[in-house]
Amino acid sequence: MPSPSAILPVMEGMVSTQATGSRGRMEPALWVETMKLLLRATGGRDETDFEFALADDVDQTANVISTAATFYFGMLIEQDSADAERDYVVAVDADSDTTDGTAMSVNTYINTVMPRAAGTDGTPEYVGVALIGGPDTLGFPLTTGLTIGADGNDGTDPAADDLRAWVLYRD
Repeated sequence: MPSPSAILPVMEGMVSTQATGSRGRMEPALWVETMKLLLRATGGRDETDFEFALADDVDQTANVISTAATFYFGMLIEQDSADAERDYVVAVDADSDTTDGTAMSVNTYINTVMPRAAGTDGTPEYVGVALIGGPDTLGFPLTTGLTIGADGNDGTDPAADDLRAWVLYRD
């Protein structure tokens, strides 16, 4: 299981090589820098169980990131759709989920984000979330696992391949 020194190059490699659109969006780079600060913090730099994963094609049939995840640090969401309806992306303290936009206050939904719609279909927009945690630990503690799901604002399902999320967590 990786330490921060092993995860840092993986994060930079996976996220920094993503196309950022014609306007040269900075969100991916800023998110990686924020996560690097968390990994270097006193509460995390000596840990050896960090993981970094891509949840490709996030939708209602949520992506199980890990059934053994113990802490969630944040995610970078890529929205590739310019449709009129905005989507919800949720981090769930669970080992499975069927995400339902009408139930966004479910007890296991630990982080809900509504990314902006892309200006043009196929030109991604990004939004990043970082959870720092309390004074004794970094990140948000999990009891069951980590799953990432999504649904539309008005209940319309996100189209295939419209949403992706990169996730930093401890296993």
